Parts: sequence; structure tokens; C-alpha cells
Amino acid sequence: MAAYLKPSRVGWHGERVARLQLDRLKLSEIYYPRNTRTRPHSHDRPFFFMVKHGSLTERYGASDHQYQPSTMFYMQSAETHAEHFHNQGAHCFVIELDNSWLAAISHRASQIYFAQFRGGVASWLATRLYQECRTPDESALLSIEGLALELIAEVSRSKRPAIDKQPPVWLKLAEELLHARFADQITNETVAREVGVHPVHLARGFRQHLHCTVGDYVRKLRLEFACRELLATDQTLTRIAHHAGFYDHSHFSRTFKEMIGFTPSQYRAMARRR
Repeated sequence: MAAYLKPSRVGWHGERVARLQLDRLKLSEIYYPRNTRTRPHSHDRPFFFMVKHGSLTERYGASDHQYQPSTMFYMQSAETHAEHFHNQGAHCFVIELDNSWLAAISHRASQIYFAQFRGGVASWLATRLYQECRTPDESALLSIEGLALELIAEVSRSKRPAIDKQPPVWLKLAEELLHARFADQITNETVAREVGVHPVHLARGFRQHLHCTVGDYVRKLRLEFACRELLATDQTLTRIAHHAGFYDHSHFSRTFKEMIGFTPSQYRAMARRR
């Protein structure tokens, strides 16, 4: 049975192993023991929560969200959530924002209560910010604030989750299927048949609730997987491309540059550069 963690005096569960306090930012490394849980709780500041090692399941509203290394979420202050840390525990990086600063620089970001980032630009920015925190000289402090501003811009670009209409059950099944088989050469007809709807109905549901096509969704999953592998492993680009489901190395690099803004090699090199 999982043990429940108690919040510390500063409002965070787990063991805070490092901390950097700035005027408008608070940055922390926190370790969560294996097979532990937190009770439903909220925080008094907006924050980014990035998994460096380990994994966890987060319960937010009526949904569970899985997080692996190099994935993260953003949450507005006063939003209630709970976590379950798996068998490896989790080593996490937390970026807390000052409420007034957030509202002053981005009205849209201050109105978004939850956003997920599974690789891509946001995860790369958070990784760079983490690296800067490990060498906090005068230049690093300026860079940290700049990277935090870029992260807030990524939140501003994210879509607000729809709360007025619940997605149909079959759409959730389709998402689960694609998460499990994103590397396969799967077709709209196959997905529609597996979840019991017509392909046209499937396409309409994805557009209405997820604001993308099935192909867009699969491409996003492949790129998220590739970003995590680039940051967390030393596997070759060809091997990552194959495991992510891309046709070949050139197809992977072309798609990555188009969607992320860097080539895979540039993304990996910049993330690892101090």
C-alpha cells in the first residue's frame, strides 16, 4: 500500500534537495520516494513541474495524467490535484512564478489553469533553465528569467481545455490506442474500427474536441517520444527515428525541424550545453 506524503512547511511534498530563490521565481529540485502518494492539494503560486527521473501519475479533475522523464505540466495557483509516484520514485524540477508578475506579462497565461508539455520547445526550455540553476552566476540569473519568460509564452500558446462538453467515451479509447501504437503504421480506418465508430465520425470528433486530425495527433506523440529520448538517452538519431515510427532518418529530421524549430542534433546539443 502506498504511503501518503505530508506537505512541508513551504507547501511542497517530498524532500527538497536544492532551491534557488529569485525576486519573481522560486526554483526547486524535489525528490519523491517510491510508491508514495499526495492527498488532493493546491499551491499558492502558478508553477511548472518537470520530471527529471522516475515517473508519476497525476490526478487532476476527473482525469489521470502520466508523466515520464522530460515531460511536465503547468498549473495555475489554487488548482487542486494529487500525485502517485511509482516504483522508482521521482526526481522533479519545480519552477514557481510570482502571481503578479505572471498577470503583468501575460494575461492569457494567467487565465490558463492547466497545460501539459511532453517534449518539444517547452521541455527544452525547462531543461536549459535547470542547467542554468546548477551554475547560478550573474549571467545565469539573467538567463533564468529569460527562459522563464519563454516558458510562459509557451503556456500562452497552449489551448484552454474544453470544460463545457465532455468528449465521448470512444474518443478516450482512441487516444489510448494511439498512445500505445503511435510508432505503428496505423490508419484512420483501423482506429475507427477498434473504437466502433465510422472514420468520418472519428475525424470529426478529433477536430471538435482535440483541435487536430488523427495524423496530427500521432505526429505529436512521435515527436514527444523523440524529444524525451534525445534528452534522456544517447541513442543514435536513426534508432530514435525508428522507435518513434518515422519512415527514416531524413523524414524524422525534416518533421522535427518543421515542428520544433531545430534539427534533432541541434535540440540535443543545445539542451546539454551549459
